[in-house]
Parts: sequence; C-alpha cells; structure tokens
Amino acid sequence: MQVDLTNTPGIYYAISYWIYAQLYLSLNAKRTRGIKRSAIAVFALVFICSLMTMTHRVPVIFFIPLVLLDAFLIGLYIYVQADVSVTNAAYLCVKVYLLGEFAASLEWQLFYFGLTRMGVPLSMLSNLIFMPAVHSVVFAFAWFWEKKFGGDYRKLEVSGSWIAGVLIIAAATFAASNLSYVISDTPFTSRYPAEIFLIRTLFDLAGCALLSGFHLLHLQMEEELRARTLEQVIAQQRENYRLAEASVDLVNQKYHDLKHQIQILKNESASKDRQDALTRMEEEIEQFEVLRRTGNDALDTVLTSKSITCQKRQITMITVADGALLDFMDPLDVGALFGNALDNAIEAVERIGDPEQRLIRLNVSRQKGFARILVENRYEGELMLKDGYPVTSKEDARYHGFGVRSMEKTAEKYGGSFRLGTDDGWFRVSILLPIPQDRKTEDRDVARTS
Repeated sequence: MQVDLTNTPGIYYAISYWIYAQLYLSLNAKRTRGIKRSAIAVFALVFICSLMTMTHRVPVIFFIPLVLLDAFLIGLYIYVQADVSVTNAAYLCVKVYLLGEFAASLEWQLFYFGLTRMGVPLSMLSNLIFMPAVHSVVFAFAWFWEKKFGGDYRKLEVSGSWIAGVLIIAAATFAASNLSYVISDTPFTSRYPAEIFLIRTLFDLAGCALLSGFHLLHLQMEEELRARTLEQVIAQQRENYRLAEASVDLVNQKYHDLKHQIQILKNESASKDRQDALTRMEEEIEQFEVLRRTGNDALDTVLTSKSITCQKRQITMITVADGALLDFMDPLDVGALFGNALDNAIEAVERIGDPEQRLIRLNVSRQKGFARILVENRYEGELMLKDGYPVTSKEDARYHGFGVRSMEKTAEKYGGSFRLGTDDGWFRVSILLPIPQDRKTEDRDVARTS
C-alpha cells in the first residue's frame, strides 16, 4: 500500500491540539469537575480526531472553512472546561492552535527525516516512538515557560483589540507555514517535502515565539497600568484623609462654638421648655464632636468621619482601639488604611435590609510584639473569595479591588501581614504590623517609670 508522506495526517494535529489544550486548561480555574470533566475531555478528543481524519483530503476550497471550524471547536472546548471569559477562551484557543501546529509539524518532520535519512522503517510502531518523544519535550518546555513567564491566567484580562492583534499573528503564521501547499514556485516556498516540512515547522515556531513575546508585553503593560492605578488610588486616599482632617477640625471648631452659645442661652433662659430644647440640641451636637480617645490623631479623624457616615446610614460601629500602638506609622498611611477598611465595610453592611444587622467592629490591640488591626463587618448572601480577594458583583471587575491591594501594600510597607476571611456571616480584615524595636523599648521604659 502506498502511503502519502507529503502531508501530516489530520489526526496528528487533532491529538496535538487536544494535548496542549490540557496544558492551558490546567492553568485556569475549572468550570467542570470530576467525571463530567473527564467525559467532556474524552468526547472532545474522539470528536476532533474523527472530524480531522474524515476531512484530511478535502478539496482546497474547503480547507479554510475547516480550519476555522477546528479552531472554533478548540475554543468551545476550552470555554466549556475552563472558568474564563469568551475573549480569554479565544486567546487560549490561538495559543493552543499555534503550539499544536508546531508540535505536530515538528513530529512529522522528524519522522520523515528518520524514514529518508536514518532508515527508520515505515510503520505505526516507529511513528509512535517519535510522537510521545516530541510531545513530551514540547509540552515540558511549554509548561516551564508558562509557569515561569506566563503569569497568572486567572487574573489575565484580554480586550477585544488585543485579541485582534493575536488573531493577526495566528493568521499570518498559518498562511506562511502552509503557503507551499498552495503555491510552490516562489522564493519562500518549495515543492520538496523535506523543505516544506522545514518551512512549516520554522514558521510555526516563529509564530509561537512572536505570540509569547506579545504575551509578555501584555503582562508588562497590565502590571504597569495596575501600578499606576494603585498609586493614583493611594494618592487619592491620602488626599481624602487630608480633606477629612480639615473638615473634622472645622466641624469641631464650629460645634465647640455652638456649645458655648447654647450654654449662654440656657443660662439666660428661664423657660423650662426652652431649657429642655437647648439640652436636646446640646446632646445632638455632642455626638458629632470628635473625642481624642484612641491616642492617635489620624485614627481619631477617620473614626469621626466614618462615624458620621454610619449614623446617617443606620450602621452601628463598635470601636475598641489603642491608637498609640500606631504611632510608628505615617499619619497619611493610618488615614488611608483605616479609611479603606471602613469604606469597604460600610459599603457591605448598607446592603443589609435589617438595620439591626448593620454592624461593624474595629479593634486595634497589642499581640506580643505586633499591633493587631481587626476590622469586621456583617454581610448578606454568599461572599466568594478568589485568590484571596472578594469576588466583585460589579460589571467592571477589571480594576476592582485596588482598595484591598492598597491596604495590603501598606501592611507590606511596614513589614506586616494582611489577610481576608469570612466566618459565620462576618467578613474580616486582619492585619499584623510589627512594632519597631525602639517603640517597644520606649513602652518598657514607660512601664518601669509608672
């Protein structure tokens, strides 16, 4: 029986696509699990192998539509198995397709070289020796690269315009690598199988390399954008603290003046009704006056500002704080840290229908050589944590969570730890900051003196 060796059988490409789909599926969150996931994987392998075997020798006019169909099926398989967006599935599909093209082409080129130059017998057994060897090397290299340079695919956000660039790379690579099968008499093509295979393999390799570089560029741009956004958020938080500090000081000054004026009116008024009315006014004013009770002016400013917000929204905030423990921190960092934590807590509890359940607890205390900050708030419904961060319900999730990242960065600035968690209907922000050694010595000296 005469065997056509001038073209790689379609089933080899199908197997290759499926193998590298597993690579990228392993790097993303799962949409399916267990037996269902395995059944879908087996079905996908059998279906695409059958399809590409049956359509291996179709007329050239059907070639491009079948290529697009294959790509669509790969993308659909990735989308069904991985918990990713449509654009991310399309991007992963392109990566799988190019890597699968390269691996299948390389395997067939080496097999052909073995047949024509090394005297390898033409048999399925000899071919099966090349196939696992080549795929093992390519898979291992791709796995190493993705783990070291690929970044976290679970956080990768792919835009439509960026996908367009990726598709251009894929289309150009595929066209160049297969041009010899359409036009053989050009400076860039050949009519000899060995040269055709070499051209195809090299163009596929170039396409994979170009896409990898494009991926690294995208990650760098995303990281720079996140860093700039985070810096802007922190700067805005610091400015908000300055404004809150100025506002609280002004309000306290006005309320202090009003208290004196009310006291004068009470002394001058003889009517009991007027006395009672003035007393009620005095009590209402006192609840807005800042009490420097924590020992840290920055923390007092934030608590006063947020307390007013809580009162307006029928939120109960319980505070037990030794603010003096935070004296080693920049006041702007204190304001941004607690402002962020309380803003997030307020946003969460105001969604609760029952005002009795709108509770926030704040605690600042010493835990051995650390200042322990704990902010807790009630929440309704199901709260999911993904990669340590709350999953947002907002439509634009791309830049969500910078407030949390800002708190985390502040904790890291002072050599501390930052942790989020949930427990029995409470969402918890827990921060441990090491108290500097000179601060500990100062505390011991005060203790000995007293």
